[in-house]
Amino acid sequence: MAKNLILGSHNTFTYLPPKKWWMKPFSCIGKCQEKDYKEQYKLGARVFDVRVRFDKHGDIVVAHNLREVKMSEKELYDFFKFLNKKKNCSCRIMLELRKKVKDEALQIEHFRYFCESLAQQFEHIVFFGGRILYNWVQVYNFGIDIPIIEKHASVCAPKLIDDLYPKYYAKHNNHKNIERYKDEQICLLIDFVNIQ
Repeated sequence: MAKNLILGSHNTFTYLPPKKWWMKPFSCIGKCQEKDYKEQYKLGARVFDVRVRFDKHGDIVVAHNLREVKMSEKELYDFFKFLNKKKNCSCRIMLELRKKVKDEALQIEHFRYFCESLAQQFEHIVFFGGRILYNWVQVYNFGIDIPIIEKHASVCAPKLIDDLYPKYYAKHNNHKNIERYKDEQICLLIDFVNIQ
């Protein structure tokens, strides 16, 4: 990998199994990574994409669209502790809402608190994002933004197959995209960071 390009992991936690039993038969849909975050780090990822929303009790749910993954709050904070010790990582934090929802004001309130607590607890991680996914409204400002080029199936493949075949896109395009942007000072966010 070139010196300038920073590799980013799109939907970092989608390697985890689905939280809900009815999602198990569809577990490959929306799966963007197959290695855990420690392995992704070893493979060169330095920017991680964290998507959360909150259940009716205000507890954190890690998700990608409808796909909620099995990850406790403790496990999520263990991830942040891991990155904080490395001192060379960034995290894009997004509120995973794909449309307007009834409890959106409450979701935003929980999300703001979550973002604020991250910024206070983990001084060696560069946090950015703070946006709602469906409308890109910024609800928390971390004070920094990192230039990103997203080259993964969700933005590059036709909408009917984007969540069905992200690995296919990665196999055919990750190497080309890494080569194309290798000399740019930018973060390249990709699916399946193990396919380079």
